[in-house]
Amino acid sequence: MRIVRVFGWLSALLLLGSVSVVAFIVVLGWRHPGSLTLPTPTGPYAVGRIVVDWRDDARIDPFAPAGDTKRELPVWIWYPAARDAPQPRAAYMPSRVIEAMQPHPPFLVRFVMERLTIDRASVTAHALDAPALAPGADGFPVLLLKPAVGAAVVQNSALAEDLASHGFVVVGSDSPYTTPGVAYQDGRIALRTLAGHPPESAPGRVSELAPGQPNDLHLPVVDVWVKDNRFILDRLQTLNDADPSGRFTGRLDLNAVGALGHSLGGAAALQFCHEDARCKAGVNLDGMPYGEVVLHGIAKPFLFVSANRPMFDAPMAELSIPERDFLTALERMRQRIPSRPSLLLLQGAAHFNFFDQALLTEPTIWRLFGALGSINPIRALVVARRYVRAFFDTHLKGLPDPLLDGPDDEFPEVHFKS
Repeated sequence: MRIVRVFGWLSALLLLGSVSVVAFIVVLGWRHPGSLTLPTPTGPYAVGRIVVDWRDDARIDPFAPAGDTKRELPVWIWYPAARDAPQPRAAYMPSRVIEAMQPHPPFLVRFVMERLTIDRASVTAHALDAPALAPGADGFPVLLLKPAVGAAVVQNSALAEDLASHGFVVVGSDSPYTTPGVAYQDGRIALRTLAGHPPESAPGRVSELAPGQPNDLHLPVVDVWVKDNRFILDRLQTLNDADPSGRFTGRLDLNAVGALGHSLGGAAALQFCHEDARCKAGVNLDGMPYGEVVLHGIAKPFLFVSANRPMFDAPMAELSIPERDFLTALERMRQRIPSRPSLLLLQGAAHFNFFDQALLTEPTIWRLFGALGSINPIRALVVARRYVRAFFDTHLKGLPDPLLDGPDDEFPEVHFKS
């Protein structure tokens, strides 16, 4: 009888816990808005956007299930457009991309996601659908953008649109076989593979080229993403010479090329700028470094923007070995960077605060798991994109921005790290 009673109590507790969890999710979902408009771009231009698929016939994709698959990238281009451009707004995330990013989720996952995230079809961006480039005689600086491992590049729209509104052409690429699902214009979908998305936390071979990481399994991913940027830059040169649409012919300043990215995309930007002389400046948004740049550093303008984690202010003796390895490598790289500042810390931020996902997900759950920080999600994006623009204005346009001179009363969340 006692055993039956114990099982009865356990069943009741389990039922009560399940009901409580469901109720918690429902309440959070009720509080979460059903639609969203991204922060408004702040520059003088309207923003245009086109999406194209570019295939690199010189490369076999090492992550594809079939061994003869050429590397093919969906490429998203945000660019300055005239204020009176008549085109309608582009969908934030086209339906084909939504379907590719969420391929057949289990019922429980779908239940939670539907209540705690905003339907991507209900998000309003500001880019217009394929308008003409803004008129003028000069070429616009070019920025190559890579997203985090699990994100589509369009999930960096708040940043890309703002940069484009200030006169940059932002060229982002998705990552077949690494992102959960990548959609091509003709309806094909490339789903994630183990080769393209190795386990981040699994124990494995520790490498000095991946400081602070439990394994070096993402080194091949960064290498492929660097090659993606090289290939895209080559194609942009072709467009600048003779764009069949006429949109970009002679309008790209390929002597003013920068790279940026979030998370592993930031690592790819860092390694790309180290390897390719065409990259004049770069930004890494809260990404760990990977590759040869860790050993040799980077002798060109580069900016790390990071969440202000406790390890940045703690004595080395109190840190874990991975934290010490990361900070040692970071300091070694920063010693060669000629620009200042080279490291900015965003107080109250966490990893997800650097891309659109921070706005699309009910924040309570993600704060409990440490993915979002205490800072208002919109404020975090506004601050980050202001400093990214200041950096590229300074180092690609030759327009020094005093915001980079030191702490600013308008942005008390930003700490300059010496």
